[in-house]
Amino acid sequence: MSKEVSKIERLMNLVAYFLNSRVVEPLSNLVGKIEGYDESLSPANIEKRWQRDRKDLEELGFVFEYVEEDGWGQSGYRLRKDSAVMPKLNLTSEEFALLELVRSTSSTLPRTLSELVGSAVTKLCHDHPMAEEIGPTQGAISPESTVDVYEPKHLTELETVLNALFDRSTIAFDYRSGSNSDAKRRKLDIYGVGGFRGSWYVVGYDHVADGVRMFNVERIEGDVALDPEGNAGSYDIPASFDIREHIGRAPWRIGTGGQGEVIVDVDKTVCWMIRREFDDVRVIEGASDGFERLAFAVNNPAALKQYLLGFGTRFKVVEPSGFREGVESSVQKALARYECDPANKVQD
Repeated sequence: MSKEVSKIERLMNLVAYFLNSRVVEPLSNLVGKIEGYDESLSPANIEKRWQRDRKDLEELGFVFEYVEEDGWGQSGYRLRKDSAVMPKLNLTSEEFALLELVRSTSSTLPRTLSELVGSAVTKLCHDHPMAEEIGPTQGAISPESTVDVYEPKHLTELETVLNALFDRSTIAFDYRSGSNSDAKRRKLDIYGVGGFRGSWYVVGYDHVADGVRMFNVERIEGDVALDPEGNAGSYDIPASFDIREHIGRAPWRIGTGGQGEVIVDVDKTVCWMIRREFDDVRVIEGASDGFERLAFAVNNPAALKQYLLGFGTRFKVVEPSGFREGVESSVQKALARYECDPANKVQD
């Protein structure tokens, strides 16, 4: 090869070559494959260049081993793969949540600095279990997000939640669920915090529901406060707790109940949204014209019922009958709630 390359590039090429190799490499194998190890060089010069390059790489932490003879009778060098990668960074849930918050607010910085911060956080979070579920864009709160993290209210809520998580302190807040316009008081031992698709969620043991629940920060009414009856260190996070089982999953898949299946015919005009949002929803045969038949794996039927009711008349429950009757009952109760007293009807 006649192309001149810098020393840095030659060293990088050597590392890449040895990382991709599954066998020991005699120096003769480098000739013609690594720029700088040209066929015009004598074996003695090849050896000298290699020893200099090897010394420079080992000063950076790369470890090369010489093998006298492997199982195939080959002698040469190999790179210890564990010396070429950083050790796994075991972030706690609190540390991961803080880094995601840093990423969220970094877009207020100048563009170049914001990109550097985002890249750094992505690398630091690479080994965390939630990194695959959230990803570099889903975990971040972008300026176009439905949640404005720069709004003082959201920043204050997150600060209180994270401080309580670090101290293992119970919090109390008023929460408005999707099925009820009236906020209800909640008391929570926080197990984890994370972002998903533009929203922040807090997961923990709900004293009111007597079970683990997930709450969207957007739906918290008023201030988040430390529970006056609780103290720092008043609870422990269960060793079995895995935040991936909560954040990023369909709400009807979250629960301790046994798994069942619900079959629903959904109007094609909205069915694509469900299929795009939830990968584990299956399409099966049997739907009538204008509908697609979907199979939902369900651990929490009430959550699925709440979700489907948001589509109004664009769905029909096929089975099981008990779930269908529950949906019909909820619709009848909603109609009764808004039904006018005949005596108060406006006369035409």
